[in-house]
This record gives sequence, C-alpha cells and structure tokens, in this order.
Amino acid sequence: HYVDRLFYRSEWQGLIEHSNHLFVVEVATGGLWQAPDIELRGGGLLPAALAWRPDGSAILFASNLDADWQEHQGHSDIYAVEPHSGRLTRLTHGHVAACPAASPDGRWIAYISSEDRLRFHNQPHLRLMRSDGSEDRLLLDIDRDLFAPAWDPQSRGVHFSYFDAGVDNIGLVDLEGRSQEAVAHVGGTAGPNINIFGTDYAGGSDFLVTTTSPPGRPPQIGIAPNGE
Repeated sequence: HYVDRLFYRSEWQGLIEHSNHLFVVEVATGGLWQAPDIELRGGGLLPAALAWRPDGSAILFASNLDADWQEHQGHSDIYAVEPHSGRLTRLTHGHVAACPAASPDGRWIAYISSEDRLRFHNQPHLRLMRSDGSEDRLLLDIDRDLFAPAWDPQSRGVHFSYFDAGVDNIGLVDLEGRSQEAVAHVGGTAGPNINIFGTDYAGGSDFLVTTTSPPGRPPQIGIAPNGE
C-alpha cells in the first residue's frame, strides 16, 4: 500500500479510504443532492455538526476547505452552502470553529471555537456572530469544556453542554455573556467519546429535551420542564 499524502489514517478508523461529503435528501422523493467540492474534515477534537438556517436557505457546516488542509488537520471554519445552487460562503476566519447553531429569528449564529494551536487539547469557547459572519465576538469563556450549542425558542440565549467535576450539565448564556446553570447532572462520568451529547427544544415549549446518561445506565432521553 503506497501513501502519497500527509493525512492518511485516523484513530478508530485506520487507513482513510473515503471522504465525508455533504448530502441533502428530498423527503418527498428520496432524491439526493451532493454539495460539490465539499468534504467534511478538520476541527481537531471538536465534533462536527450540521445546521439549517431557519428559513431553509442554506446549511451551516464546519470543515477545512483550504488547499493546505492536510498540513492543518486540526483547523476548521464555518461555511454556509445553498442547496442545489451550491453557492458557498465562508463565515469564519482564524480560530478553529465547529458546531454552528442558527438562532430561530435568523439573526445570529453561535458556535464552538478554540485557538488554532498544535497541542493535544485547546480549551473550547462559545462565540457569537451575525448570520453573515460579521460582528464575530467571544460570548462565553469558562474553564470548562463546552459542547452542543442550542438556542432558546425566542433567540434570547444559547444553551450549552459542559463538564464540571466529571459530570455533564447544561448552561444558558444570554447575548450579553451572562451565564447560569439550566439543568444539572444530565451526564455521568464518561468522556465525550462514550456519552451522547446534545440539547434541543420540542415545539418551542418551555421545557428542554436532552440526552442524559447516569453512570449506571446507557444514555436516555430526558425532559427538564423547570430545570429538573
């Protein structure tokens, strides 16, 4: 087996013999559309994620589409691609960006970011930018690992998953950067490669639906109507 590129293997996968691409499935017909010239790659230890704009005009995703991506495997930026037309817009520059989440009112995008530095772990932060990528700013910087940003139905703040003393919790930060605990102890003591992470809302109601994984049971679905 002859290797002619820098990035040719990965943990748990071994030799990389295919690439991850972006597809859209038409629900009514089952037809497929593939985003041209787009591979989902990069991001280091941050998880990849896809998110629709609220009006369905574009898909937000994180990837490293630079020509020298093999030399910067831990880097990724957030892009928006319009289905069928394939029009691509780059929204972030500089730091590592992943897990985009569009606000329900279509004005903002929250995402997880970290410094683009060659070390095993870079502390993730929560950033906020306008839907067109402008006014990018740091929203939340705490000494904890952050995951899975999810907006509240009124676009007033962003929920996020975070570790504290080996336990996964869900916090809430408003657009001014003021944060608070929303739900405590939704996860056990396992790491992100074992637990299932994610938060979401159901029908715009005033309760939070999240995965939960106590130490003694497999991951399950939990509902927190009043933070419990």
